[in-house]
Amino acid sequence: MYAIPPVCAQTPTRDGVQCNANYPPVQYLGRVGTRSTHRLCQPANPPRVSQLGAVSLSCTASGGYRLKGIASASREGSTGSDVTLRNASPTDLPTIRKAVVRERMNPLGLRVERFVVAEGSGGEIQGFGQLAPLGGAAPSGKQPLELKSLIVEPAHRNAGVGKMLLRELVARAHDSDIFLTTLASTEPFYESANFSTLSRDQIPGALLFEYYAGIVVARLAAQQRLIVMRRAPDTE
Repeated sequence: MYAIPPVCAQTPTRDGVQCNANYPPVQYLGRVGTRSTHRLCQPANPPRVSQLGAVSLSCTASGGYRLKGIASASREGSTGSDVTLRNASPTDLPTIRKAVVRERMNPLGLRVERFVVAEGSGGEIQGFGQLAPLGGAAPSGKQPLELKSLIVEPAHRNAGVGKMLLRELVARAHDSDIFLTTLASTEPFYESANFSTLSRDQIPGALLFEYYAGIVVARLAAQQRLIVMRRAPDTE
């Protein structure tokens, strides 16, 4: 997996955009679909893709980035539509809440500042996910995080949007342990990002209530087994 280094700066100037002090300009050797008036800046959390040469990157007016040609999670090498990753806004919450309830996920703790949204070129929300702090201490000694509410809208599945969101959320976690509770059928998806399944005696205490409550829901709603997974900060 390779990192795409540049994103757009957010400050317009006569010559294009001004890079923020913490994001110096860098040279990008891949195919970049930006207008000549844009400069590129090094982000703290660069997006990651599995096929660097098949991806072009373009700037957005809000300072985010748009990727075209995303490798699919289920059909390696296929491409998707233009997608912009951005922080969620309060106006996204009704869509997020509706999808979470539809997918029979935990509707509690849906705080907008924790969410990343994948938005299509037409402004439609294609998917989203969040990182929430988890109580207790992880083996690394850092504040552990819980990856939650990762949903791709049905019309946009099998096009790489889920993997794009997952990589972004993992990158935002920096060097913290990440835990998640999910259905057993999604285990290969998370394993592709170096998550590993925990035995019951390895599940953090802060997740035990959600885990045991979720077992009932998973069996009744999806006839599936519930699992807890962890990604250590030193896994690539």
